[in-house]
Amino acid sequence: KMVLPYTCFFLLINESQTRVKDYSPDRLNEDQQFRDSLIDNLENETQIAWQSPEGIGVLTFHAIDYEPRKEEQLNIARQLQSTVSATQRSVQLFIGISEFANNLVALGEKFRQASTAAMIGSKVWAQTKIYHYTDLGVFQLLSCFKDEVQVNDYIERTLGKILHHDPQKLTTYLDTLEVILMSDNLKESAGKLFVHYQTLMFRKRRLEKVLGVSLEDGATKLAL
Repeated sequence: KMVLPYTCFFLLINESQTRVKDYSPDRLNEDQQFRDSLIDNLENETQIAWQSPEGIGVLTFHAIDYEPRKEEQLNIARQLQSTVSATQRSVQLFIGISEFANNLVALGEKFRQASTAAMIGSKVWAQTKIYHYTDLGVFQLLSCFKDEVQVNDYIERTLGKILHHDPQKLTTYLDTLEVILMSDNLKESAGKLFVHYQTLMFRKRRLEKVLGVSLEDGATKLAL
């Protein structure tokens, strides 16, 4: 049977910090009823939801042969946020969003992406509330340091355009990029490469054009 393409979301729900912690059976039962009710509210003809030990997972299915843009995924997350906000319960909510997927074989990986985005995002950018896995940058590696597939995927996303651009110049590109990333002074960087400053500036502009980024941006430099 054909499986519709989908995006996985992870809802990390924390009680309000002002609420007194209560682990009595009555309170635990009330908390479970709250989550059961929330899961019912989150489900509809295009979504299914379930509870995990860390939070609530949600699969949103898309039309056949359709790949949503990131902004569309963010809009769905905002709708999930509104659903939780309407529960009359004081909670802190952080939502992680996975990459798009089109087969259930990838479900475990997409759930990991969504939960990682929520858990890391809530600690690093607590005020943002909604986090897409691809926006974690270098923080992706913290969750999959032993996963060679994920590490290779990260390298492909960040350096793939250079790696496949011109094999004959690859060593020059990577040596130049490394020196630029490790130095705040391009004149000193030129000296390390034994090239003229203008030559380094030409290489820098070439790297930026191929990668489609600015090497002046701190977040981009960190990711690379």
